[in-house]
Amino acid sequence: MSTFLKEAVPSIPLEVIAGFNKGDEKAFYQIYNHYYSTMQVFAFRLVDDIEDAKDITISSFTKLFEKHGDFVELSHIRAFLYTITRNACLDFIKLQKKTRSRKQELFYLQMQDEGALEPEMISGEALRLLYNAIEELPAERKKVIKLLYMDGLKLAEVADQLGLSVQTVKNYRTKAIESLKINISAKHLALLLTCHTLLFQ
Repeated sequence: MSTFLKEAVPSIPLEVIAGFNKGDEKAFYQIYNHYYSTMQVFAFRLVDDIEDAKDITISSFTKLFEKHGDFVELSHIRAFLYTITRNACLDFIKLQKKTRSRKQELFYLQMQDEGALEPEMISGEALRLLYNAIEELPAERKKVIKLLYMDGLKLAEVADQLGLSVQTVKNYRTKAIESLKINISAKHLALLLTCHTLLFQ
């Protein structure tokens, strides 16, 4: 995994993992909150439906809790979530009988080499970092970024919806991106915003 993600993704305290191993629900919810958005993005990229992605993600965490006694390290929990979510998406795609391009993706998903998951794992966690950084922006800048990159609106549409001038929207966008660069390198920020726009347009 890239140094960028290793440094930016916070870890979970060992005592929380130990508590989860014993079936502590509070420890489970800390793990749930830590990984939920990442796993939902991961599932969405595979099944291409947000509601189905949510269902698959929740199911994955339910199965994780059922096996709580099997985990003593965070890396094992993480690997389990990605594997079981990937497999659930695989089953979903089979049942839905998607188009030819989706069948090609199915072939990709069937690869058993765990290393094949790494690009998706990185992308999911990177997007989670982007979401967290956006949520910390001042209210107006956050609205502008979400409307532009999550809802896919144009500058004029955002200006009309917020009752602002196009120039003001541009200014908010510029300041928001400058703020995001403080937490995310310019190179990764450009990649994440492009990736997010493609995913949710």
